[in-house]
Amino acid sequence: MSLLDKGGKTHRLNVKYRVGVLLAVDIMCFLVTCWIFVDRAFSYYFFSRHIIYNWLIMVGLVFLFRLIFHIYKQMWRYANTGVYLLMLVSDLCAGIAYLLVDRTMLRLHLPIANAVAAIGTGLLATLSSRFIYQSMRKFPLVLGKKARAFKRDEENKIKIGIVGAGELGVLLAEELR
Repeated sequence: MSLLDKGGKTHRLNVKYRVGVLLAVDIMCFLVTCWIFVDRAFSYYFFSRHIIYNWLIMVGLVFLFRLIFHIYKQMWRYANTGVYLLMLVSDLCAGIAYLLVDRTMLRLHLPIANAVAAIGTGLLATLSSRFIYQSMRKFPLVLGKKARAFKRDEENKIKIGIVGAGELGVLLAEELR
């Protein structure tokens, strides 16, 4: 049973909201990197539809491969190195697919260095946003009434031990903290 199947309607809406936010952050990361690397590669051309095609194809392939690899079905607060490596492989496949499409179907070819830099920087920005998200969940900034509730919760914690659960057990213990 996946995390998406647990709970009631409220939990499913919360999960869909989080996935939507993750998708929006990823799209913004890639649009900025595409603007930096793709637009700069064609700076000698005026803004044309060919540049927009390159942008859309690159971003579309990255997100298509992320959907194929089920990147957005993972809950990011429980993400581990396997999930991050899967994202790396998915973006690598998307980059190879983009280069094949670019060399065979597009009129204006993006230099290979720019394509690799755009996809790599987009991946780096996306992974950075994930690490920031996990850090914010781990060390919340609490103010006012929430700070008192946070301190009260810290006092009422029960110490537990999880034996034989491995990396998932460590993540579960951190969430229970």
